[in-house]
Amino acid sequence: MNDNHGRRREDFEEFAEEIIKSNKPGGRIAKLLKPAKEHYHIIKPQRSGFYATPLGALLISENISNLIITGFTTDICVLLTALDAQMRGYHVHVPPDCTAAVKPEYHKDALRFLARVAEADTRPCGEINLEKLVGQSGTSPAKSVKPPKETETITVSTHSNKSLGSVFRNTDGLRQSPVNSY
Repeated sequence: MNDNHGRRREDFEEFAEEIIKSNKPGGRIAKLLKPAKEHYHIIKPQRSGFYATPLGALLISENISNLIITGFTTDICVLLTALDAQMRGYHVHVPPDCTAAVKPEYHKDALRFLARVAEADTRPCGEINLEKLVGQSGTSPAKSVKPPKETETITVSTHSNKSLGSVFRNTDGLRQSPVNSY
């Protein structure tokens, strides 16, 4: 998810390419996370990935129960998205080595807060057992959805302006298919 500066009608591919070609700090990240044409695109107008976006509907339709939230900034976009996810009943994971903040103390404080209040798993990404998460039985918090499909874990990347994020779905074979947003 990425703050879009009101650029809601711009072609996502052009938006991503502009960031990649720029000398802005987010250019390197955008190049690594460059979306493919078949990926979902979600506009994030505010700090939470859930606020005024179809993210909630997408998660329900894909029967997602675990969210691994990554991105910038830990104390703003990541924090608010993680809290919104937790309030909706999702299992939240926020790896500290996949998030960042303007100041180290903001980063640490936000992670402590998420662990305490949202019961978020804040272990480093290398310690998260993706196979276990994907293999867990369960359904998304919305009880009216169909039985669990192959997808049960999603990574939501929230990024502030000048960077680009994506959402990665993990399936049984742990393949990753980004759902990009801006």
